[in-house]
Amino acid sequence: MPTFSVNKILLLFFFCMLIGACQLDRHRQVDRARFTFKAHPDTRTFFQNLRMIYYDREVKSGRQVVAYRFKKRIQDSTVLRVHPTIVLNGDTNDALLLIETTQPRDTLVVQIGPMRIDLVDRTRVESLEFCTRLYEGILAEQEIFLEPEHRLLFVDPDERESFRKVMSDYYRLTRIF
Repeated sequence: MPTFSVNKILLLFFFCMLIGACQLDRHRQVDRARFTFKAHPDTRTFFQNLRMIYYDREVKSGRQVVAYRFKKRIQDSTVLRVHPTIVLNGDTNDALLLIETTQPRDTLVVQIGPMRIDLVDRTRVESLEFCTRLYEGILAEQEIFLEPEHRLLFVDPDERESFRKVMSDYYRLTRIF
């Protein structure tokens, strides 16, 4: 007589669902109509319990504002690198996406195929749109060039993957995905 109980089957089902929920989907399209800057309690709990282990955490302004930077980001400052940073405000439940660079620069200009993208004002809407364009370029496996130097923005595949993961986490956190 088999010793496989209903509890074991339920446990197996639960683990399969958990693993499926933790996978970052590489082929989801970003729906710009769903852009929002609010972190909901359930998505925030998901982020803090399952995804936060991949981030360095920096508390700002007391304990209410927390910045999350991907741990495996390349921090070499000899060349310009772009890193998205997720910032959560506990008072307002805002989730913002900041663009940090390893070298100071007022304006970021990138070329993705024939499309040129300028980031002049680093407002939350423009920063999200800029990062979304980079994310879509990464998913389409296009080369992304930093202008005016015309050099690859993401030289290392791990750097591209880190950027993609942060963006996927942000989209889940704000229910864009």
